[in-house]
Amino acid sequence: MPGLPCGEGNSRARATLLPDCDNLWNGSVRPSKLLEFMRLTFYVWFMFNLRNQGGFAMNIAEWDTFFPTICWMLWKRHCRFVMEPGFVELRDMFTLCSRLTKVFALCKDACLGG
Repeated sequence: MPGLPCGEGNSRARATLLPDCDNLWNGSVRPSKLLEFMRLTFYVWFMFNLRNQGGFAMNIAEWDTFFPTICWMLWKRHCRFVMEPGFVELRDMFTLCSRLTKVFALCKDACLGG
């Protein structure tokens, strides 16, 4: 399947960058949409999820923050993997992104008075 969000190919890179990929997407994408979500090409997958808040999301209210947070954290993990030989991420990506999303929502509410 081309362009899988969890990546394929180099198993060492996949294991290091995305050890909890199944947990990440299983916890955030509606089960009925998971196969479709995983089969999109990278560009379509990325743009669709940025533009369509409720398309695949299990929790529609936070998808506009949660999805970009996942992308940002995956990019950070990728950069550390490239720049720091031997880097292994031990934190659970779903939990980390969920916490960051909640903190952002609290800050947004406090700043906007919502």
